[in-house]
Amino acid sequence: MSERDTAFDREGLAATVGDASRLPSAEAMTMLQSVARQVVEAPRETLRGHADETPLLPEGPLRLGPVLGEGGMGVVHLAEQRTLGREVAAKTLRRGTQSTQAVGQLVREAIVTGALEHPNVVPVHDIVRGEDGMPIVVLKRIEGRPWDEVLRDPNGTEGAHDPLAWHLNVLRQVCRALERAHDLRIVHRDVKPANVMLGRFGEVYLVDWGLAATLDSEADPRLPRLRDEIVGTPSYMAPEMVRGRAAGVDERTDVYLLGATLYELVVGRPPHGGDSALQILARILLSEPELPDDLPADLRGLLARSLAHDASARFASVREFRRAVEEHLEHRASIRIAREADQQRVVLEALAAAGTEDDAALREAFGQCRFGFLQALSTWPENLRARRGLDAALASMARVELSRGRTAEALALLEELQDVPAELRAAVDVALAKEAEERALLAAAEAQRREMDPRVGRRQRTIFSLVLAATWVLQPVVAIWRDHTGRTQARYELAVWPFVMVVGFSGLAWVFRDALLRTRINRRVMAIFVLSMAALGLFHLGALQLGLSVATTQALDFALYAAGSGFFAALINRRFVLPVLGFTAGFFVVTARPDLRYWIMLATNPLVIATLVWIWPPWRAEATADPVRRDEA
Repeated sequence: MSERDTAFDREGLAATVGDASRLPSAEAMTMLQSVARQVVEAPRETLRGHADETPLLPEGPLRLGPVLGEGGMGVVHLAEQRTLGREVAAKTLRRGTQSTQAVGQLVREAIVTGALEHPNVVPVHDIVRGEDGMPIVVLKRIEGRPWDEVLRDPNGTEGAHDPLAWHLNVLRQVCRALERAHDLRIVHRDVKPANVMLGRFGEVYLVDWGLAATLDSEADPRLPRLRDEIVGTPSYMAPEMVRGRAAGVDERTDVYLLGATLYELVVGRPPHGGDSALQILARILLSEPELPDDLPADLRGLLARSLAHDASARFASVREFRRAVEEHLEHRASIRIAREADQQRVVLEALAAAGTEDDAALREAFGQCRFGFLQALSTWPENLRARRGLDAALASMARVELSRGRTAEALALLEELQDVPAELRAAVDVALAKEAEERALLAAAEAQRREMDPRVGRRQRTIFSLVLAATWVLQPVVAIWRDHTGRTQARYELAVWPFVMVVGFSGLAWVFRDALLRTRINRRVMAIFVLSMAALGLFHLGALQLGLSVATTQALDFALYAAGSGFFAALINRRFVLPVLGFTAGFFVVTARPDLRYWIMLATNPLVIATLVWIWPPWRAEATADPVRRDEA
């Protein structure tokens, strides 16, 4: 370490910090100059101030044993307290450090510690004089390890599933010790992992109260008071501690030190470090420690608030800080579940990106991550990682469902999303519009199919058609009989009987309207029959006006019969081409031999019955009821 690194540069510190309001006073600058070497060479060691006059101590029987530990100016021995015959810890000063100042610090630390009386503070049994006249503080013997040593030990958390949660529970106990001290208006000023002892049975003790001081001017005069001095551990110190003004130190200073300890738990190092005294002191004064990007939001906020440069922006009390830590501990399970669910989300997105056709694998990955995120949110609804992870998983699966053509499933997933990506919403809207169009086309096609279903109203239509056909077949039979009996058909009869047929057919159609007029095909059949008869009647009226004979008129009727059958073949069923051929052939015969017209009718008219039976066999089952009518019913 060069002299330059350990030297204190006032101008350099001012230039680095920049904000003059954050700089120490001129007196504090002088103090900093005297401790600059220790700041850079041992930033985790405590800077000690001056002690008051040492109180008088009684002599007492104590047998010192082996050294349990040492640090700074003190050494701790295993000892036997003769009066009670028990093992205790005896803290005294190391040889070479037994100055009046050191003695005063040791005694006053014992007085402060003894005044606290808290489960997280090592009990002080007594203060006695040793054989050399130096004070010995008699403490409860603690079998355990310093917290900083446990932090450096990979196995120090005894196999805890969540090591950070384990350490946060230790920090909670440290907070409780400070809460007791603050209730008595005593501040510690040197909270750090090295000053916490962890017992074999889970005990937690905040130790080394050597810098503790009372904030109460009317407190026991034996308790140390705050002075204008720079004390503490540089790696953890609050900005006001570097300024060296007693007026700037209060309970929120300990809150900062708790935040600095929490920072070390999370990041793995104290918040203030550097290669020179200038860097370390500047970082303390600026108090802007870098926070990892992957920290949970609540933990990030907890650190930022407790390490705020301005004391008024920190937690108002250690109790508030502890409650925030406990709240985060409650969230740890949610955070852990969300982290595990996020691993399944990565698997899901990888499968989706690869375009896998394995729906089972996709659904398994989606189901696992979805369940995990929902479980995490049920424990902590404000878990942003879980909420964002769930949204990402839902969006990924929605895209998969869209790619598979399952728009309804994609839409259901979108309903669960808190923030729907615009492109995904647009894609679903397009798919929904396309499906709506396809449904409309299918509905129209189904309606068309239903309208042209020959099975609907088959029985009524067959009866109607056969009655018509039978009438058609009987016509030439009656005409032949009349010719043989001398009752030749009159011309006016030709004009009348088609209209009689129209009225009769219309009446039948009305009687059976629920069946015969329900579908388009049935309406077409009725229309062809009725219109054909009406056209035939009009033709006969014209023939009557023109003076055409009955034979000529009936011969020409074959052309109308062929045309009517042709309409039937074109609009209803192509099998009706059989009557078309029959009537066409008959037309050429009867126009050459009108006298054979009734015999030709007798041969061609049955083709109508035969074709109708061929098209609509009466023995076939009828179609089920019209779904529209079922709904209406």
